[in-house]
Amino acid sequence: STSAAKPQASLPLRPVVDISEGRKAYTVRAELPGVDPADVSLEVEDRTLVLRAEKRKETEEEDEGYHCIERSFGAVQRVLSLPDDADPDGIEARFKNGVLKLRIPKHPARATSTRSIEVRKD
Repeated sequence: STSAAKPQASLPLRPVVDISEGRKAYTVRAELPGVDPADVSLEVEDRTLVLRAEKRKETEEEDEGYHCIERSFGAVQRVLSLPDDADPDGIEARFKNGVLKLRIPKHPARATSTRSIEVRKD
C-alpha cells in the first residue's frame, strides 16, 4: 500500500549563528531565511541578547493539494550571553538576504589587554 506524505508538526526553530571577534567589536550573523525584517526583534537584558523572529506561513490557494511539506514556519528564538567587554548600548543590526548581522562593539576600557610582568630576582 502507498501512503501520501503527511505534514509534520513544525518543531521549535533555532536560528543558526556565526560569531566572530575583531579588535573593536564582535559580529554575529544569524540565518533567518524567509523571515520579514519587520518580524525580527532584538532585546538586551543584563548581559543577555535575545533574538526572536517569526516565519509566517504563506497564504495557500484553495485548489492546491499538498503531498509533501518540508518547509518550517513559526517562531524562532536564540539567546546569547554577551562577553564582559561587550557594549550592549552600541549594538547595531542590519538585515539583508535572510541574514541578520549584528555588530556588538567592545568597551575600550574593558577590552582585555596583555602586558608583561617583570620577574625580579631577590
